[in-house]
Amino acid sequence: DRDRLAGLDAMVRERTAALHSSEERFVKAFHANPVAVTLQTAAEGRYLDANDAFLRLAGHERTAVLQHTAAGLSLWPETDVWRESLRSVAAGTPLRAFRATLRTGTATTREVLVSVAPVEVDGQPCLLSSLEDITDRLQLEVQLRQAQKMEAVGQLAAGIAHDFNNLLTVIQSYTGIAISDRAVPAEHLA
Repeated sequence: DRDRLAGLDAMVRERTAALHSSEERFVKAFHANPVAVTLQTAAEGRYLDANDAFLRLAGHERTAVLQHTAAGLSLWPETDVWRESLRSVAAGTPLRAFRATLRTGTATTREVLVSVAPVEVDGQPCLLSSLEDITDRLQLEVQLRQAQKMEAVGQLAAGIAHDFNNLLTVIQSYTGIAISDRAVPAEHLA
């Protein structure tokens, strides 16, 4: 009986060590992730954790974010991302690449794609969110479209100039013929 108890005790210690190791790997991956990631309670939306990438993107200090809600931080000026997240998760479909505008702590805005998945932490339902900043990409797309428009206008102008040049060549030819016909004396024409 004593051997069995010792075996169970060893198994508990082994599983506890494995659990701590797993938790440590998750925490390291969470905080080292270059993508902005947060963990919020599902009930209230209070931030339990946020990685450095999120803090940089949102422009807030960790102490200003933890235990506060997105609404309390005024992060979403145009849409209610929290409500959309809950609706999506309740429907059984994690929110994926939901486009929203994020207001930073410096009052600037960034365009982001928000993805949210339900997770459980210490028996508590939570939401794991990731935000991809697409502001620079959108600005480049606008610049590309503008450059394409300018190229099209340039090609149109070149085509019009070519056609106009062809008309001028015909006019010049007929004018040249008309001038040369007037320059010839009448006795030479007969």
